Amino acid sequence: MGKWDIDVSGVNSVLSGTGEVAGKLEGEFTSYSSNMEHAGTHAGTIAKGGKAPEGGGGLVAVALAQFAQKTKPELQFIAARTGKSMKGAVEATKAYVHGDEQMAADAQRHAIQAPTPEELKGSQGDKGGDGKHGGNTKQA
Repeated sequence: MGKWDIDVSGVNSVLSGTGEVAGKLEGEFTSYSSNMEHAGTHAGTIAKGGKAPEGGGGLVAVALAQFAQKTKPELQFIAARTGKSMKGAVEATKAYVHGDEQMAADAQRHAIQAPTPEELKGSQGDKGGDGKHGGNTKQA
């Protein structure tokens, strides 16, 4: 029976660590958004008389808001790609484990079946020696 080239416990360990980091992504994205807003509010402005509009803002705030808006799809992609990659790794590992178990079950089922007529013919060959021992002793 073949052996899988996968270390299931290793995969589980990597997925566990990745899951912990991925779980923090949502908080990081929220922090990113609020930090960008905060930076824009406190960045100062170019305004007549040097006075920022009420509530802060100005050109820097506009630039940061546009930057945040343009990078939002990339951040969403990172989160979605991470989730899909982890799910795929879990599903693939389950399939490997199931396949390994299925191979073992198939081998066991095949081993306990009665010999076929063809298999019996193969074991009837030249017995050689005293004839007391079954099996084919012909040289290949």
